[in-house]
Amino acid sequence: MSLPVIICIDDEYLILKSLERELDSCFNGRYQIEQAASGSEALELISTLIEEEVEIPVVLCDYIIPDMKGYRRDHTSGQQSGAFRIHCQTLGKNQSDPENHRSA
Repeated sequence: MSLPVIICIDDEYLILKSLERELDSCFNGRYQIEQAASGSEALELISTLIEEEVEIPVVLCDYIIPDMKGYRRDHTSGQQSGAFRIHCQTLGKNQSDPENHRSA
């Protein structure tokens, strides 16, 4: 049986690597950490993991990602993995836009 997967979604490479290091350190190998740099890449990854019946306990997602504004939960609703999302706002040039400050 495979390890549960935590998915990190962000278009900033350094943020993804930082999250991976922190999560690996915190969970000491109890979870596999997967990354996606865009919404479409994330949805493809989630779809594959669901097909393989891999548990997805957490999805960490930047609110503004390429090809999708925020993580679209409707693509994963009804799945049996129990995944949920946490929006991690990153500092960027559009941080003053009120659209970027929604809570999950």
